[in-house]
Amino acid sequence: MASAQAAVIGYGVVGKRVADAVSAQSDMDLVGVVDVVPSDLVRVAAERGYPIYAGTSAAVDGFKGAGIEPAGTIDELLGKIDVAIDCSPPGVTAKNVERYKQVGVKYIVQGGEAHGLTDFSFNAFANYSDAIGRSAARVVSCNTTSECRLLSTLDRTFGVVDAFIAITRRGVDPVDIKKGPINATVPALPGFSHHAPDVQTIMPEINVRSLAVVASTTLMHVHMLRLQLRDPATPDSVRELLASTPRVRLVSGKGGIASTAHIIEWARDMGRPRNDHWEIAIWEDSIVVDENGVLYLLMAVHMESVIVPENVDCIRAMCELESSARRSIEATDLTFGIERAEEQYAVFA
Repeated sequence: MASAQAAVIGYGVVGKRVADAVSAQSDMDLVGVVDVVPSDLVRVAAERGYPIYAGTSAAVDGFKGAGIEPAGTIDELLGKIDVAIDCSPPGVTAKNVERYKQVGVKYIVQGGEAHGLTDFSFNAFANYSDAIGRSAARVVSCNTTSECRLLSTLDRTFGVVDAFIAITRRGVDPVDIKKGPINATVPALPGFSHHAPDVQTIMPEINVRSLAVVASTTLMHVHMLRLQLRDPATPDSVRELLASTPRVRLVSGKGGIASTAHIIEWARDMGRPRNDHWEIAIWEDSIVVDENGVLYLLMAVHMESVIVPENVDCIRAMCELESSARRSIEATDLTFGIERAEEQYAVFA
């Protein structure tokens, strides 16, 4: 079987998860990870056996001084790989892209970057086939990934005529101690939030608007959706569809999952690495369809992990390892331990 030689550039909240995910794939090899500071995270990468490459020539001495022997520099690494997955902080990725272009390496950037940086935004559920063979792609943000996962699923079966999304965003990632609201809810201003336009970079046919606030929580985002459907639906038919869709997990307040804290506790109790919840979580007892055929529901999004499977699928498409979205998504999910019956992947047939 052909394999993609991949590297993760930036070993932070997303990068460390992507590195682990890539290393778990039978059709991908993690050639190395790149960073510029010999942090404790980088020490963990070294302990995991990942070759460490310095992001700058000056960083080489810093790594050596900290007792971490780098395998080389980023320029040396780029000569060994097929694709770079850039998980660098804002402002760094755009500079790295010029380097990837010069070398002729395929590259993936994350959703915090502008769509124009690659001119192609990716979601495995919505436009996998459009990514096949591409030289560059942007895996959209956690919120956009989740919306595209849900909207594309509902649209295939019922048709989504119009969508409104209200988002309560977490203040910061749990590890971030220097920013975020402490005793406030902060609206995203002015007007509509950026999330709906971002969805439209992947699903331009969907008429969608969004508002957002930032709240003093670090666990998950929560989305409140109002969706006008084209074809008749009932709460039971929506639940049946979502229950049969991969990377979607129905939860129930009556069943004890009454908050985002309960979702993370479930992931912790299940032994998920880093308490990750790769699926979107939808409260099945929030699903309502009114007399006008409008669907309402509540969804929780684990911002640290939900995009990680999408990065794996994006590599597989860009490097032409798999032409089928269904087969790629199923293969990725198996390596994550997301247990689904084989027939549940038929939604991609």
